[in-house]
Amino acid sequence: MGRVAQHTIALLVVVIGWAFSAQLLAQSDQGAISLAISVEPRQEGREHLAHITLRNTGSDVVNLLQDNLPWGPSLAGMQIQAWRAIPPYAPLKKINLFAHSDKLVEIRPGEALSGVVRLSRRFPELDDVLREAEVMFFWGYRALPLGPDLKAGNPHQSLPLTGSFVIRNPSDSDPKR
Repeated sequence: MGRVAQHTIALLVVVIGWAFSAQLLAQSDQGAISLAISVEPRQEGREHLAHITLRNTGSDVVNLLQDNLPWGPSLAGMQIQAWRAIPPYAPLKKINLFAHSDKLVEIRPGEALSGVVRLSRRFPELDDVLREAEVMFFWGYRALPLGPDLKAGNPHQSLPLTGSFVIRNPSDSDPKR
């Protein structure tokens, strides 16, 4: 089995695993913690973005560190992989950003926060690949809510969420592809 096939299979296993675990509901000492996330690809000028909205759909306040927001510039935020969508299927090179903030973010029931991941910056070859092919993006996010005492919660309380989207070649005028 080729290296690309092995990477593809491994990525699919991880995505499927996250998808099944995304159906779990995390419990806190005060009740259910429930978050919903939406990820929408956008283009502003020549820059490709992922616009992300994180909504508290539960009945309790959710406290997160700013680093743990999906658009945060650390490994505690959303993990995103980009793959060329036609042969040779291959992952795009990624730049990992690192920053740290101890700032606490509170999301009240029914409230939502929004932010942006600059895909063109995280994947420097994105524009070049898009000239030839569509690009598939797979993302995974695990919120790490802080407990009522503002200490890190039990790892079993984390909330796994996953998804994917495609950015099409701008010159592709065929809407069926």
